[in-house]
Parts: sequence; structure tokens; C-alpha cells
Amino acid sequence: SQGSEYKIIICACLKEHISLLDRNLIYTAITRAKEKCVVIETPGISSEACKKETGYERKTFLAESIEAASFAYELVDLAEEFDNFKKEIAD
Repeated sequence: SQGSEYKIIICACLKEHISLLDRNLIYTAITRAKEKCVVIETPGISSEACKKETGYERKTFLAESIEAASFAYELVDLAEEFDNFKKEIAD
């Protein structure tokens, strides 16, 4: 989970996983350890992973979801609605 900490972290940095490893993943593993972080690695793989550029862009579809929702729901000005309600009651 995001922000979770654990007493001991064991991080495997093996050559078979190099396509998945990057500096952010290793940093996250190390900073989650409260007391100890054990890194098991193929020699040099963690260094290689830390040199990788990780300029990927997250695609969450949040903007698309908000845009789609705006068509499904009508935004209402509550102050105007309340004024209209008061006028209806007064009549």
C-alpha cells in the first residue's frame, strides 16, 4: 500500500527482472523498511536499474472520466435553485 512501512524489507534485484526494475522501485523498497532492507541481487543489476530513465507517463483516464461524468450529470447552482424554491413557496 502507498506509504506503508515494514520492519524488514527483502528486495530481489535479479537479472531476470531488469525490465521491471528502475530507481523508483528500488527507492520505494528501501524507504519502506523501518529497521532493515535486504537487497538480493545479481551483481550490478541494482546499479543498472538505478541508471534507467523512467520517464513513463501514468495513464489514469481521470480527465476522460471527469469529462464523461459531466455529460451524465447536470451541474446545478445551489444558490439559484434555493432562490427559485423560495419564490415558488412565496407564490
